[in-house]
Amino acid sequence: PSNLLPEGSFGTLDVSFLENLSGNNGDVLRSSIIDIRLFDEFGNSITSLEEPLRICLEENGSQKDTGDLCLGFFDVEKNEWICEDECLEQEGSFYCGDTDHLTSFALLLDGGSGGGDPCSSSDEDYVLAWISLALVAASITFITIIIIIFEIRHRRQVKKMNAILEKRLLGEGANL
Repeated sequence: PSNLLPEGSFGTLDVSFLENLSGNNGDVLRSSIIDIRLFDEFGNSITSLEEPLRICLEENGSQKDTGDLCLGFFDVEKNEWICEDECLEQEGSFYCGDTDHLTSFALLLDGGSGGGDPCSSSDEDYVLAWISLALVAASITFITIIIIIFEIRHRRQVKKMNAILEKRLLGEGANL
């Protein structure tokens, strides 16, 4: 991509592939490891990018369920693979994801860690939240109207009873 370095400058892009890995990493890694390093014209390493870079890797196994794949990078400080982009797009036999830094990348298995689909649209949740709010508001309104109706009925009954009692009391007072 043309936006890796500032306009007017030049540098060197070094890409290395590590293939046929075995051992503990084979349980997690589902692709070759690609190490991407960028150097400016003075040989300084550039690791952070201003805009995301799209990286596409080919899954190396016969993984039937590729929904748990994620683009991961190796965190040298933690000495472990970290899932960065769980929302991969398949382009042919490649899985593509975005990153804002350069380091070692691979496809990781079980990046989703089972908490639902991280790539699903939040529009459904948004609509569901508004429908729930509308139902709660409608319920509160309905209950308030019912309470008002009962209160009006009760006041009318009290008023009728007072009128009847007043007539009786006035009628009895006239007979005295």
